[in-house]
Amino acid sequence: MRFFILLFSVSVFLNTAQGQSVFEIECNLPGKIKQAGKALIVRGKYGDGFIRLSWKDSATNQTIITDFDILWMYQQSLNLTDSSSTEHKRDTLVFTRAIANKNIKGKTPFPANDFILWFQGNEDTSQPYLGKIPDFGKSDFYIEYDRPADRWNEKPFIISDSVAIQRFRLLQTKDLNKELLANYFLPGELSYPFPMTQEQLVTIRNKNDATLYCITVTDDIDEKISKTTIMDRDKIQQFFGYGADVLNMKVRYIAIQGKDFNFNKVNSVVRNLKTGPNDVIIFSYSGHGFSYSKDPAFQYPQLALWHGNKNAAFFRLNSINLETIFNTLRGKGARLTLVLGDCCNTDAGITRKLEEPEPPPPASMGMEVLIRRNYMRLLMEAEGAYIACAAKKGEPAAGDTLSGGFFTSNFTRILYNKVRGEGKIDPQKAWSQILSSTKTTALTDAARLYCKEFNGPCRQNLIFKKLAVKKAKSTVQRK
Repeated sequence: MRFFILLFSVSVFLNTAQGQSVFEIECNLPGKIKQAGKALIVRGKYGDGFIRLSWKDSATNQTIITDFDILWMYQQSLNLTDSSSTEHKRDTLVFTRAIANKNIKGKTPFPANDFILWFQGNEDTSQPYLGKIPDFGKSDFYIEYDRPADRWNEKPFIISDSVAIQRFRLLQTKDLNKELLANYFLPGELSYPFPMTQEQLVTIRNKNDATLYCITVTDDIDEKISKTTIMDRDKIQQFFGYGADVLNMKVRYIAIQGKDFNFNKVNSVVRNLKTGPNDVIIFSYSGHGFSYSKDPAFQYPQLALWHGNKNAAFFRLNSINLETIFNTLRGKGARLTLVLGDCCNTDAGITRKLEEPEPPPPASMGMEVLIRRNYMRLLMEAEGAYIACAAKKGEPAAGDTLSGGFFTSNFTRILYNKVRGEGKIDPQKAWSQILSSTKTTALTDAARLYCKEFNGPCRQNLIFKKLAVKKAKSTVQRK
């Protein structure tokens, strides 16, 4: 007795709202070593989405969580025909291929690059198919179909790659609680209040692959300012590094300082940075800055990337404007870009004044869900490109040896208060609000100091602007 499968494409996308769903399944995994697993399936309105599969490494008995991408689902007519009989069964199924993305927990790779999932269609929605998919006793039996082969990397499906679903349940929002989701997500990913929505699951999963680039450019050689610039660097690295750790983001630190503090190094790093569309770029400069006389084209300062006294020609060859850096980094197409300059914006030669006020109280950085949620709002959900400078044109930037630059110290203090606070954070407005608050408090701090440039209290008016993300011309693949 022989069976054969014939798939007739109906060419119908599941593009209705009913196609959106979250299932939890128990299944037997394909492969030579038979083992069971549990999976959370999150499907979008076109059938695409992702799977989090929890399974055990048979060698170590360690629980592994693997993330899979699922491709578009196509509705098909499936005919199971017994060639020795006129009887046959006809059903409408949906099939998709799940492609292994990466391990979320554990190091043992999933034993296959992909597997096949079958769903049974009906008028309302498609649900996991519990019927038996015949394997014909052969591990290499192929499913023939009339789709262009290049949709599946020119390889047809193999029946034995199908997951045998034993049971399933359709989940509602009330079911997406901490107890269930802890089986498929790391604690650092679960940043929203419980129960979560399907949209929030998609958000935290998609953001998981983001990389945060923390670029600090620090004049740590000039003894007049090095105490404050080093503090500025450390505060930026600590706040954003802590946020990346809380959110389980990859982070890459690029610290330009010491002998690398020069125009060529900064220009090379900025121009050659490779990012993806979901990444975050933080660029922070702390050092001397100046502006050219009678130069209305630039409201942001030139960065003085050298040490010692130099002539005007050297100034022009070895400085770069903060806005030039901003425009270059914005062009990388990252989801969020922050370009910060804690430096003077005066004619060359004006340096920052140093005093010693009382130190602020230490910040408490717990690992509460509240902090993860607020970091999520600021780093994962926010979009845009921001440039900010400590002082407007014609003004010096003040600081002290206990706090560092007033721009950076107030900026990071307000950020810590944000992530520890219970107030609602609007991801698309938060950074502008934070910079506005920084402007007010930094101005107040600066006014406590005497500046010889004004023969009186220092004036330091932070300037900033926000622009939309500039999409990169082509997607860069990071290795």
